[in-house]
Amino acid sequence: MSPIGQKKPCFKTFIAGKLKERRRKLKLNQGKFWWALGVTQSGGSRYESSRNIPKFVRALIRFVYNDKVKPNFKPLSPKKLKEVRQKIGLNQKDFWMAVGVTQSGGSRYENGRNLPRALRALIRIVYGIK
Repeated sequence: MSPIGQKKPCFKTFIAGKLKERRRKLKLNQGKFWWALGVTQSGGSRYESSRNIPKFVRALIRFVYNDKVKPNFKPLSPKKLKEVRQKIGLNQKDFWMAVGVTQSGGSRYENGRNLPRALRALIRIVYGIK
């Protein structure tokens, strides 16, 4: 459990071949497998071909395909992100590290940079945002 009592993500690295094998075992094509994670089919294809998978996507893979958590991709405003972080009493470094993002990256999201769909879903899971 994370310090706030929600789910704690695992950022363990995937081996590209194992990821493709896992998808095939689930009998899902690339589009369906990756769309459930907020990733495009072409992005997923690159990940399966040994491209580095962002930490937040690796964590989301585990939540969705291991723990059967249904991701919520609804937008999160910069104001809402900052409110949640302050409400639970975490500084930017700790809040963003829990979802695999650097403090400086998190600061940019809190100041209006667009959040990737997969990261929105992971933040909602880890911090229990409905």
